[in-house]
Amino acid sequence: MDHTRKRLTCSVFFVRLLLAGLVLLCLAWPWLLKLLIRSRAPDLAGSYPLLLAALYAATLLAAVILFSLGRLLEHIQRAEVFVPGNVGLLHRISVGTLLMALTFGLGGLCYFGFWLVSAGCLFTGLILQVVADVFAQAVALQQENDYTI
Repeated sequence: MDHTRKRLTCSVFFVRLLLAGLVLLCLAWPWLLKLLIRSRAPDLAGSYPLLLAALYAATLLAAVILFSLGRLLEHIQRAEVFVPGNVGLLHRISVGTLLMALTFGLGGLCYFGFWLVSAGCLFTGLILQVVADVFAQAVALQQENDYTI
């Protein structure tokens, strides 16, 4: 097994592990948020429902992103790199990341730390949008090259 194949297999494993972790996180969010409020930010007690909703929304988006990333990695393992399906997956990952930025931005109205997460998601989402557009160009070139004699 070459080095690239090992890296891809490892990445697929960790994506699946993170997806499983999201299930546990969904069960733990109420407890974790109450712990945060009790220990660090008692003034956020009134914002508990909004913060919990933001965390659940972000968790759902993370699941969509991870599922799409897993499918992208599986395509790459099968040497299906510059195909239209991967462009769609990259766009889905990008939009999910941008929606996560919006979700954490709204949560930032209650808890400042969410603004930092939002900024990171926004930056990452924009970069992923560019990568998806580059992939779309590569797919077009690949298809043009396939039809060239």
